[in-house]
Amino acid sequence: MRSSDLTVAVFESANMAPEWRHADARYSSYFVPISCKVNLQYPMETYAVELVRNFPAAELINPSTEELENGEEDCLAGNLQYRDLRGFTWDNVADVLQRETALFERFAAAVDRDQEAERFDEERADALDELDAIWDLDLGTAAATLALSALGAVPVASCNAGGFGGDHVAAFPYVAFYIGTAEPAFILSIAETAGLGLDVINPGLGRLFGRTNFDLHRFAGCALASSQRR
Repeated sequence: MRSSDLTVAVFESANMAPEWRHADARYSSYFVPISCKVNLQYPMETYAVELVRNFPAAELINPSTEELENGEEDCLAGNLQYRDLRGFTWDNVADVLQRETALFERFAAAVDRDQEAERFDEERADALDELDAIWDLDLGTAAATLALSALGAVPVASCNAGGFGGDHVAAFPYVAFYIGTAEPAFILSIAETAGLGLDVINPGLGRLFGRTNFDLHRFAGCALASSQRR
């Protein structure tokens, strides 16, 4: 669900740089540290963005049921590559956290990350398992996207700002979402714990964003840990 050029143009104009899913009990014993453990040899870009947290629930909106059901065909929120990623479970989040961590290590060892990004895109084009392909999401945004889904939100677009190679148009890593059935205060509390930015952009979309390549992944870890304590 990587955002198309059109989507990013729409979001930037609004001050934005944005029956197979089954649960079991595995996540109840899955421990995720609050800090993301990554190979620090990987270039740690810092993106020029202020991590504000201004997330008034009254400004959030939801699309209609019809708009959600037709979202992939009608390009929900203007995203030509929109995929319906509602209904993920915390088991899915735990799995993708592990998958992203392994990919972080792989990219840290790569001599040329643009070439590694090309290889990864080729691999996941043929992948039979959506987890292996991280649901065609940008590396660094996948776990946060699924965590927002597990919280009840409706992810609509995301971008890693090119932190793991390739051409990307966003200025910093983000995930944009409709609030869905999620609790705004709970998402805000997780963003505060994880140290991420969170705001509302037109037309009533939430935007979760970070200042490094690993911030969104850290949010997902915090979300999973918080869900286990509830």
